[in-house]
Amino acid sequence: MKFAFLVMYEIRTLKKINNLYKYIIDYYNADIIICCQESDNIEEKLKLFNRNIIYKKYYQKKNPNDYYNNPKLGQYPQQNWNDKNCLQIYINWNEMANVIENYKNDYDYFINLRTDIDIFFPLPDINFIKNINKGIYSFDAQYAHNFGGYCTGVFTHKDYIIQYLRVTYNILKDDLIINEFLNSYTLLNQENFKNFCMKYNNIQFNYIKNLNIFFIAENLNSRTTWGTPQKDEKYDGYIKEKNQFNEAYNNLILWNNGYRWKYDGNNIFLSL
Repeated sequence: MKFAFLVMYEIRTLKKINNLYKYIIDYYNADIIICCQESDNIEEKLKLFNRNIIYKKYYQKKNPNDYYNNPKLGQYPQQNWNDKNCLQIYINWNEMANVIENYKNDYDYFINLRTDIDIFFPLPDINFIKNINKGIYSFDAQYAHNFGGYCTGVFTHKDYIIQYLRVTYNILKDDLIINEFLNSYTLLNQENFKNFCMKYNNIQFNYIKNLNIFFIAENLNSRTTWGTPQKDEKYDGYIKEKNQFNEAYNNLILWNNGYRWKYDGNNIFLSL
């Protein structure tokens, strides 16, 4: 079974890249495919990925109205589903899909995590993944339930990877579908937009019920989209989301008490 780790967002802090290698890249013997937007010190940051890279490209941010060939896209009120940062994320997904077209049959699963994370304990190992149903597995993160969920496929099987990465693309080209989304949710944010796109394209998540990762910052002054960088007495770095960190830490306690990954035919979870 072969894995690829996808790097396709803005590269922020890589302070815990050793854990990214330990728990993801080396753990799954994963190749690395990099297709991301240009950002500060991008070349120096990418040098920290010092092995397993099979493809590397970064590009200047694109104009969303031109990219989606939809001049009306910029006329909608700017909210947390269609502001410039959100639209760039969807562009990143589609640009990665263009790359993956050449690699989709070389791997069984594609792993999608941000680089500004730390990881408390391992995800299910290769032999475990061999015995689950193929699908798109996302975290069922409790901290995110109030705003639509985690909404990112952490493990995506090759049969779904292109459809998943393009899930927002055609919708953002079509104002009729956009208006359907606007009329479907009271909370208009990136998470619910992704949920809408998944439903519209008839694809769904399976879930990893226990979160083991959390977002980190370079320092207390780091730029974040949400949350404020802060310290926690239980951690030696800077965290971004207190509730996210606490959830992952509570799952670490379970792991240290002997809980291990189980599978019920649909979802993955920690249990004795």
